[in-house]
Amino acid sequence: MKTKLLFPTFFFLFYSSCIFAQSLGWGSEITVANGSTYGDVRPRIAVTAGNIPVVLWGGGTGTEPLYVARWNGSGFNAPVMVTPMNVDPFIDTWAGADIAANGNNVFVAYKVQPEMTNNIYVVKSSDGGITWATPVQADMGIAPYDRFPSLAVDASGNPSLMFMTFDSTWGTPRYAVSSSTNGGLTFPMAIPVSTVGSSNVCDCCPGYMTIKGNYFAPAWRRNNSNIRDMWAAISSDGGMNYATGLDLDNTNWMLSSCPSSGPSPHLTSDSLVTAFMSGASGDNRVYINTRNYMNSGSGFTEMIDGSVPSAAIQNYPFIAGSGDTIAVVYQEALSGNIDVMYSYSNNGAHGLINNTGLVNNSTAGNQKNPHIVYAANTFHFVWVDDVSGNVMYKAGSIPTGIHEVEINSSLSVYPNPSNESIRIDLSSLNGGKGIVELFDLNGKIIKTEQVSGAKNLLIEKQIPGIYFVKLSSENNLLKTAKIVFY
Repeated sequence: MKTKLLFPTFFFLFYSSCIFAQSLGWGSEITVANGSTYGDVRPRIAVTAGNIPVVLWGGGTGTEPLYVARWNGSGFNAPVMVTPMNVDPFIDTWAGADIAANGNNVFVAYKVQPEMTNNIYVVKSSDGGITWATPVQADMGIAPYDRFPSLAVDASGNPSLMFMTFDSTWGTPRYAVSSSTNGGLTFPMAIPVSTVGSSNVCDCCPGYMTIKGNYFAPAWRRNNSNIRDMWAAISSDGGMNYATGLDLDNTNWMLSSCPSSGPSPHLTSDSLVTAFMSGASGDNRVYINTRNYMNSGSGFTEMIDGSVPSAAIQNYPFIAGSGDTIAVVYQEALSGNIDVMYSYSNNGAHGLINNTGLVNNSTAGNQKNPHIVYAANTFHFVWVDDVSGNVMYKAGSIPTGIHEVEINSSLSVYPNPSNESIRIDLSSLNGGKGIVELFDLNGKIIKTEQVSGAKNLLIEKQIPGIYFVKLSSENNLLKTAKIVFY
């Protein structure tokens, strides 16, 4: 496996000043469009070629269109409509249209109201969001009714549409995915994906998906006798088959009403990292979960911020990043005020925990409905300023002098993360001699051991945290891995 870490250009490993580069370089808060003219409902953001952000939002919850605005270098161009005249797309603060991009190909998916009689459509821009083609129907479904479209785009520019389906009585809610193979010109019959969860899905909770190479991972909230836990399906063949199901949530939140909030997934080199909201603790909190999507190995589930007062209410988390460079954004209500919070890590999911900050530090009052996307060492945030009624944008860049380096992490370690001992696979030595070194985040050597002929080496449990292990040999073999004890 390969793990992306952040290191200075003049050194390869183990400088904590780089590993802990947890601060973003913030730009200004910028108004995307005048809300009194264009509305401000549920903004979403994608990034096109040249690291140019494109923002999508709804003009209102009535018969209002969807708008898109593209960055021009100093601000956003005048919004353009992406829905045809007299079309009423469903959009609200908790669910609605979605946007995704690869290069200059941008896709918007939306459901036309009324839901009982209309379909889901995808509209494409081939010039980075400047002009838009005629929408195409995309819900070639397995059931008569559907809702909650969401999008992901693969590296070839082919969009996949995830949506919820229902039977003729609006029962038996399931999730399905239709993956276009011709750049979004047409969409084939959708494939059921939530059957691996062995239960109905939560019928009022949007689902989202992520793609990395040939791995596709749609995620949703399940409803198993009112236990509202999170699940994902894994396809390793480009969305053709979804044979593996992963339980992402051990909080066991039991709720008879609808939480109207779903999971946001992200794929690293070997882990599915998911952000979601659960009220199992008695308070609505954002959690982070990790699972190994290659071997279904377990990871951890933990609150993103365990220090907030009980009165705080967190919701609507979204995650974005590349490899182990990850950020999560969500809204947090406390003392009658709603803020947009974030957590950023350049060393994987564990770095997100208890490492939160404020996005909207220039705007006061209720700030809500955030979304996030990542490209070219920059996280792009959008949200609604409830005071002005405007959609707001802000960029947070990874500090200069730091860049992503692919670390050769083909050294097999298991289980990882672990709250027990971890075994190091030494089979690559082929019976020869080698040295295993364990480092902490400060580069201090915790353990050194000469090895020969053994198939594996046991590393005893350490104080919870992130460590690095290096295997070297007399034949110039060098393998490294990041390991986590919790």
